[in-house]
Amino acid sequence: MDFGFSPGGNKMKDFGLFNQVIKKGIQKIRETDSKTQEEFIEIICKDVRGMDPKVVHQANAFYVPNDDYMVTMFGEILRNSQYDCYLADNTCRWLNNLVFPITNLAGTVVGLAGYNPHNYLQAKETGDKSLNYYGYSNKELFVKGHYIYCLEGVYKQAIEQGYLILTDGLFDCLSLSSYGYLAAALLGSNVSEQVLAQLTFVDRIILAYDNDEAGLRLARFLTKKLNNVVCVKQKYTKDVDDLLKTSYKDNYLEMLNNVIQKKSNTMNLF
Repeated sequence: MDFGFSPGGNKMKDFGLFNQVIKKGIQKIRETDSKTQEEFIEIICKDVRGMDPKVVHQANAFYVPNDDYMVTMFGEILRNSQYDCYLADNTCRWLNNLVFPITNLAGTVVGLAGYNPHNYLQAKETGDKSLNYYGYSNKELFVKGHYIYCLEGVYKQAIEQGYLILTDGLFDCLSLSSYGYLAAALLGSNVSEQVLAQLTFVDRIILAYDNDEAGLRLARFLTKKLNNVVCVKQKYTKDVDDLLKTSYKDNYLEMLNNVIQKKSNTMNLF
């Protein structure tokens, strides 16, 4: 089941090949460069994000330290412009990024998401909001708004267990996943019909939206479009990832458990 594919064209064929290339490359990284990757990921998770690196390994993420790394691990095929990994001057567009494979519901890799810790730290230190530290494969490869991000097998478990915590950020999703929750993240600011269709198959969608105007708009939109949404509200931090690093964490997780167990239809942390 995959609501992300566009009809017609060679998208299905391209995804199949791209999927094979990325999965084989990740396996090669594990076999030949796991120690170095562990060091990179440990530094990014603990020194930059303040999170458990285990969940990043579980997500099959990898760090790109130089321009040749992806060609070395994944093959020359990634220089093909349709895969959006290399620019015309042969520089890697994922250089200095922690890269996450994005899969459809069947587990096929359809695109990549990148997080640049260097830009993140610079933006945080300087307050320069123009610095972009998140990136996604371009729309010629995949339309990110047609997919939700989650760890492998989570969507199937969500259908079986009757809940999915939906967030507005990749690291919100990963942070909740590190505590054992079934979590997913939207990949775009607009919720597409494809995503709405995927969310209808889960008994209860627990929306842990960001504490800003965009988060409120998302909550209003989803509760209007779907009848299985329970909204989670907190006002202490911008998002779930930040909240889980504060003293409010235990209260938040306790109330989250109450919503999952259907002891509560709303959750407000003030």
